[in-house]
Amino acid sequence: MRIVGPDIHRAFAEAIAWQVCEFKRIGRISIRRESSKRFKA
Repeated sequence: MRIVGPDIHRAFAEAIAWQVCEFKRIGRISIRRESSKRFKA
């Protein structure tokens, strides 16, 4: 079983996964206004 969760801070969010009894860092993204303006869905 794999469990994925975000760790949200003021300037960034970091994704981690729990799999096979250990944590694995997936990545970090900026959540500042300037960065989110560049993202288009």
